[in-house]
Amino acid sequence: MTAKEDSSHNQDGENEDKGRNSLVITILASMAIISASLVNFLNSNDYPLFRQEIVLVGFGIFLLTIIVGFLHRSQRYLGKGLLEGFLILIVLNQNDMGLLWASIAALLVAAFVFFRARSALPVLGVLATFTLVAGLVGIGGATDSHSRNLSAANSSTSKKPSSNSTLVHVILDEHAGIEGLPADNPGSSAMKKRLQQFYLSRGFRLYGRAYSEYFRTANSIPQIMNFGETQPVNDNPRMGVKIEKNAYFDALEDSGYALHINQSKYLDFCSSNPVESCFQYEYAGLEPIANLTSLSTADRAKLIALRFSLLSDATKALGEAYLIGRAILKRWDIQISDLGLPTQGLVSTVNALPAFDQLILDLKQAEPGEAYISHMLLPHYPYATNRKCEVNSLENWHYRLSEQSLRDRENAYFDQLDCSMMKIDAVLSALSVSPASEDFILIIHGDHGSRINKVEPTTENIGKFDNQDLIAGFSTILAVRANGIDGGYEENPVAVSQIISALSKSKFKTVPSATEYRQPPVILDDRNWTPRTEVPMPKKW
Repeated sequence: MTAKEDSSHNQDGENEDKGRNSLVITILASMAIISASLVNFLNSNDYPLFRQEIVLVGFGIFLLTIIVGFLHRSQRYLGKGLLEGFLILIVLNQNDMGLLWASIAALLVAAFVFFRARSALPVLGVLATFTLVAGLVGIGGATDSHSRNLSAANSSTSKKPSSNSTLVHVILDEHAGIEGLPADNPGSSAMKKRLQQFYLSRGFRLYGRAYSEYFRTANSIPQIMNFGETQPVNDNPRMGVKIEKNAYFDALEDSGYALHINQSKYLDFCSSNPVESCFQYEYAGLEPIANLTSLSTADRAKLIALRFSLLSDATKALGEAYLIGRAILKRWDIQISDLGLPTQGLVSTVNALPAFDQLILDLKQAEPGEAYISHMLLPHYPYATNRKCEVNSLENWHYRLSEQSLRDRENAYFDQLDCSMMKIDAVLSALSVSPASEDFILIIHGDHGSRINKVEPTTENIGKFDNQDLIAGFSTILAVRANGIDGGYEENPVAVSQIISALSKSKFKTVPSATEYRQPPVILDDRNWTPRTEVPMPKKW
């Protein structure tokens, strides 16, 4: 071998070593960046870090970074810059940086790589490693817990309990009405009998054809709390709703009630209203699934990975593009999986169960003059429990909108109606041993129907949905028990807001029959959840 050949051979070896080292650095840096974001996500959910499912998710990230590493190695600096910028865009957006600023940061990283002809990953990887270590030792990441008592921050001046009857008001999200169960489901008749027997045997006045005037929680509960007066829609109701005006709370406070709230993080009663205490649960948090023995390690890993991957607006957009492409292919009879993307790893029902248990615990100490108002995401989807409120394995979860058949979803939903009754029974048991045992008012109602529709009754679907879709969308539970109010079953249609208004005006002493009310139309909303079009409920249902 000549000296020239030997020099060329050595240079090739050095280039190969540099390429290998560059690949390893890219993989390790990418791993550190994504892992730091994962640890921050887990900390924000109060999820234990040292668990088998986290190892599984970490292994998945490792495989992903190997793919990223080889793709990065094959690119010139323009491609490397775009790849690194995209990685930074996703991670920053995952960690609460707005899409605009995350995009600006991503462009700066891409420009640095392109113009300097060098990777930014080594420096970014070192910074991410420090963040990762801080998160692992518990000094990094967010600290919001799954549930917390907000009373110290939001309470009014403490009031001495008055002589008012103890009031318990529970809003069950997506609970269908008695006469609103699907007419063509063979299980509806037995479900109807169970609901009727449960409420009537416990002294409730049960309204079989009660309905909400709105399809979305964001519109229905504010309207009910204001006795039928429509409230302005929040700018982005999908992200949460704050009830700014609350005529119902005002009336309770004027009557001397001390208000105790149990709310999901989605719908905020507390911050705009003077309350005695406020317990808030994180409807989307992952903490409750950590110790569910019914979920396997793989189930928990899947939920974590799905939720983590969809944290970023960019990955959400990719997911939506996939679903649009899937819908187009379906028109050509080409079937591909939805990958679970429409559900986005939702766990709202699972999180409502411990929140319900907290309410039940609180009610054992309920005093006269106290009002307990709760919004429970039960029997809201996912339909994850059996009839006894035990959480099923992930493969047996069902969702309101999914590839599962309408009948399968309805039957799974029925199990959660039974679970809801079990929780209400526990509420009654708690009240029976409380100081309020001899004199309490219990109001149970939904915010809208089950919404297990063939076609959603919205403005863009006018002419496409049928009467059963309307009934499933708006028919909801309504039951009232109080001293002086006769129990029994009312079949006439009535809007929930009408009964809540009448109860409040009478100070929960009397309530007119449903026959005395006109039937207001329901109001369809548009794709932005803004109410637009009035439509009457079906004449016979």
